[in-house]
Amino acid sequence: MNQLQLINIAGRFLTRLPFPDPGEFDGEAHAKATSYYAVIGLIMGLILWLGSELLSGVNTGVLAFVLLAAWVWTSGALHLDGLADSADAWVGGLGDRERTLEIMKDPHNGVMGTTTVTLLLLGKFSALSVLLAADQALYLIFVLAFSRAVLPILFLLTPYARSEGLGSKMLEHTNKDYAYGIAAGLVVVAFVTIGFIHSLALVITAAIVLYLLRKTMLTRLGGTTGDTAGATVELAELALLLMSAALI
Repeated sequence: MNQLQLINIAGRFLTRLPFPDPGEFDGEAHAKATSYYAVIGLIMGLILWLGSELLSGVNTGVLAFVLLAAWVWTSGALHLDGLADSADAWVGGLGDRERTLEIMKDPHNGVMGTTTVTLLLLGKFSALSVLLAADQALYLIFVLAFSRAVLPILFLLTPYARSEGLGSKMLEHTNKDYAYGIAAGLVVVAFVTIGFIHSLALVITAAIVLYLLRKTMLTRLGGTTGDTAGATVELAELALLLMSAALI
């Protein structure tokens, strides 16, 4: 498959956006598409930023809600589902690896999962309101891009916790050169767009989130899963949004 097809695979998996049909593909192609997750985040961020520009005359609180709703819809709540499952499993698993993995498979949300998602969305809304009030919605581009750039890096550095599944192929076939190259390119674009200090702060924030969550996954599960990867994106988004609000 060519690189454009891989981008389309990544876009159709991560979003509800009308990416072209890449045709039939196997698990290996899906895994290779992981390297382009940051590109999809960049596209999503650009859409949200353009939306904020088009609706710039709308009340800040209302606009923050509209953009957050569009954000959740565009992503299909994919990563929110992973966060909810991870939160339920971490509490209900009581420190036991097998019990934690078992709870993650349960399609029903518990109190901890629902509470965690609610608090995360409130945090995003608050930080988003600050960015919009300061006319700094441009930061959204890098919040969404950086939070998805950590995923292929997570897969490259972390074993898969289950014996089988899509994640195991992602660990095997994620392209290291593309993943790190795209991440480095985004950092350069951020340096030019929002300045060296602010960009560095966001990069450090993303790195800290990745380090802490990866360490937690290894301690509890011995690796990552699809759900914990989704939780990583959501928590990285929140941390980056909060950092962006603090910077301005």
